[in-house]
Amino acid sequence: LASAAEGRIVWAAIRQSDLAAVDATPDRDDGLPSFLMDTEGVALAALFREAPDGATRVSLRAAAPYDAAAICAQFGGGGHIRASGCTLRMDIEQAQRVFIPTLEAALREQG
Repeated sequence: LASAAEGRIVWAAIRQSDLAAVDATPDRDDGLPSFLMDTEGVALAALFREAPDGATRVSLRAAAPYDAAAICAQFGGGGHIRASGCTLRMDIEQAQRVFIPTLEAALREQG
């Protein structure tokens, strides 16, 4: 688990090796992005999941007034205002370096 913006942004990453280490299937993380939102003071929570093809899937949750769908749309994704997702065609570390600054910008612009 990592955070930025004084704990207003939190994120976690799950790699294929993490899933293999505990013999889990990819669907076992379904509720994790919502659990991250349960942390006091969090406005934006992201789960970065490494796909088998090396791309990174991002599941984003947002508290009001932030718009998860608008943030994910910047990366070709979409969904709902409070829960959205996108796929970044890059490894998980690079995806975090690209996506987290976008979340920080959303805090500055909408907060």
